[in-house]
Amino acid sequence: MSKIDLTGFIEHVGDVQNISEKFSKRDFVLRIDSGKYTEFIRCEATNNTCDMLNNFKQDDEVKISVYLTGRKYNKPTGDVAYFTSVKLSAINKVEPISHAENIPF
Repeated sequence: MSKIDLTGFIEHVGDVQNISEKFSKRDFVLRIDSGKYTEFIRCEATNNTCDMLNNFKQDDEVKISVYLTGRKYNKPTGDVAYFTSVKLSAINKVEPISHAENIPF
């Protein structure tokens, strides 16, 4: 697993999906405005991290920590598929920088 820190804006927060008694997930999209192109990164929260998204809404600026995970799946047809997930580890709102202390009066 590789941990990555990203800063961007919440584009979308989905509803919690209860997959089974022991597993739930919640998708969200992070928008990164990086010059010429805007990147939209689909991430997921699972189980106890689902609640971390409760207080966030579209256009909130956030810093997130995520883990990249991957999995190999052997299909019944004999074909192989590969899946990559971007799993939430931490999320914090980015507070606007106040320049009031720099005003000379």
